[in-house]
Amino acid sequence: ETELPAVVPRGRGEFETVLVLAIRLDDTRIGDPGLEIPAAVMAEVDQIVRSIRLVTTSAYAIQYQDWESVNNREYGFTLRYPEGWTPRESANLIRLRRDDLTLTIGYRTPDEALDLLGVLPDGRWEGRAEFGFQGNEEWPVARQVILNEGRVRAVTYTYQGRPELPAMIWVERDVYETELLFTVRLDDTRMDVATIDIPEEVLVEADLIVASIRLWRASPYEVIYEGWEPYDNPENGFALRYPPEGWTLREDPNFVQLRQGGLTLTIGYRQPDEVIDLLGVLPDGRTETRAVFEFQGDEERRITRRVILAGERVRGVFYVEAGGGEIPGQVTVPGRQRQDPTLETTLLFAIRLDDTRMDVGNIDIPEETMAVADLIVSSIRVRDVR
Repeated sequence: ETELPAVVPRGRGEFETVLVLAIRLDDTRIGDPGLEIPAAVMAEVDQIVRSIRLVTTSAYAIQYQDWESVNNREYGFTLRYPEGWTPRESANLIRLRRDDLTLTIGYRTPDEALDLLGVLPDGRWEGRAEFGFQGNEEWPVARQVILNEGRVRAVTYTYQGRPELPAMIWVERDVYETELLFTVRLDDTRMDVATIDIPEEVLVEADLIVASIRLWRASPYEVIYEGWEPYDNPENGFALRYPPEGWTLREDPNFVQLRQGGLTLTIGYRQPDEVIDLLGVLPDGRTETRAVFEFQGDEERRITRRVILAGERVRGVFYVEAGGGEIPGQVTVPGRQRQDPTLETTLLFAIRLDDTRMDVGNIDIPEETMAVADLIVSSIRVRDVR
């Protein structure tokens, strides 16, 4: 297709096209039939096209545009509250007060042992509303009211029947990790308990306050690679990140090369049924393991950085998994039962780092460059393109 859809997320795995782009590059000179646009110019244009980002006003921004915010820097989250509520913060608690009403939001990490909810008043429990937590309808939070002779005496919120609301971050391939746990209750602090009846409009505002909670940390991946340039290969179904300064990217069939000065990180890739020598001939020398790290965000998959030494100088670097020369890029596919997924290899990678200068006797690839190369390799993500 010649038109490029610019999409925005509308839910986990769901996107909506909000703009359609058409892009062309022309040489506007007249009368020279031998005109040819240089490859270097086309590479620059590729980078310009890749840089396109939508600036959208999200539903969240519209919903809470006139609301104030509480930003907790220690635990890394934000919530919003409307006019008429006054916040007060203490250790692991935020109290929002409106007249005699107090909305108490407790928070803790999974390894903190704290009772943040306290003792709830007696009464009959009833579910009155349900909404998505952290903007995700697949994580429904229920508003539970505590009734005294039909009057709403207090309110709490539950997730799948539990009194703590898990605030989760995306890790990888439909895997989420609980970052924080929240407890929320709404009470009328007047002494005359028999007359307490929290009005519906206050309950709705409390729902919106709870729904406004957002973690700052979207995922460990985004934290590590914040500000790095993205490279995406949609045809073969993989992506990676590389530093925005000092590294330049070049694409060839079955290869991505990232260059920094005289150093070249070469990432070769092939389909399992392609017969291509991706690694090539490595320089002579003694090999030694210098680093081990995870691949594709999977802690169970370990990649080894092997260095090739000339004396004590690092002459070259290559990466292996379990001793093999090629690294399988895998995707999760359903098994016969939904809870029994399997891994399928859709790509094979061969990765090496070389110093291309002619003065071989003085080559010594620095550790800081190898550490950056490790991060680039670790950033590779493979997806199913079938």
